Amino acid sequence: MREIKFRSWDKGAMRMTVYDFAADSVILSRLHVAMFADAIREPGFDLMQYTGLKDKNGKDIYEGDVVQGIHGKYPVAWNDERAAFEARIIGFASIPSNQWKEVEIIGNIYENPELLTDGK
Repeated sequence: MREIKFRSWDKGAMRMTVYDFAADSVILSRLHVAMFADAIREPGFDLMQYTGLKDKNGKDIYEGDVVQGIHGKYPVAWNDERAAFEARIIGFASIPSNQWKEVEIIGNIYENPELLTDGK
């Protein structure tokens, strides 16, 4: 079974919340459902989906994560054209599927925006 997980960045509280539907089984608490519904509807939240992939340390990779690959740092995002998650350095090729197990999560675009700059 595919794991269905989301997380949201609460812009006001400046914190990340994870929603793991597999861990919560089929019956979710009303509070959990309400929190997830708020994360989808509210402009103060950014919702990110679990990619179904893990980094080399076994950590779940979500949209918005920044991973360190062989050739540099890559933000993880959904690509509508390819209907797939990808980690792409802007203007360069994305990480090939056979190299996903070699990457390491080094942060995310919300808590570590400095990872997307080249230090200049």
